[in-house]
Amino acid sequence: MVQFKTCEYTNTYSEIEGFQESRTLSYSVADMPDGVHIVVRQESGAGVQSEACSCHSATFEYVVSFVKYLHENGVGLSSWYDLLDDLNIQYTVA
Repeated sequence: MVQFKTCEYTNTYSEIEGFQESRTLSYSVADMPDGVHIVVRQESGAGVQSEACSCHSATFEYVVSFVKYLHENGVGLSSWYDLLDDLNIQYTVA
């Protein structure tokens, strides 16, 4: 039996009238044979959106640290790809 390492972080934001809608952001990492997979998912009243990529040259531990940074700083959809680029992490959008 093959086992894969996984990690997930979740941020829940409450509705603050006039400032933000309620939403949940989750960040997950999975160590797979073809690379380390990252999924950023947002659930809100508008529905569910997600973005994903596979990192072929980064280690699972490094990607977990990266995703922990995303989680702790509330980095949402779209902008996290810029951080991958800034860190020179090679990835393929899934």
